[in-house]
Amino acid sequence: IEVKGSPDTAREFIYADDVARGMMSAVMNGQNKVAYNLGTDGLSITIKQLVALLQKVAGTDKPVRYSEPRGDSKRWSNCRFTYDQLGWRPGTSLINGLEEVYDWAKERNVL
Repeated sequence: IEVKGSPDTAREFIYADDVARGMMSAVMNGQNKVAYNLGTDGLSITIKQLVALLQKVAGTDKPVRYSEPRGDSKRWSNCRFTYDQLGWRPGTSLINGLEEVYDWAKERNVL
């Protein structure tokens, strides 16, 4: 499996349904003309950790090769304002989100 980027690069991931809930919370409970960050507030993992989770979900242990690092070594969101103002937080764990997307793709023969 070829993965673009460095295994040490860290990113945060959020499930699309959680983003949709956050957007609805901002529409229903937020202030006009205020920006709300929807994310995991810095809860990030490395690409190497993400690949290991994906391999677990897919049931494979194929060898992985990483290409040259690209971009920032770490990116994350600051969601404290959103959490405080809206009371919203993401509810889907990364592993559960990956499993749901994998199952969805498998049911539709996308994989």
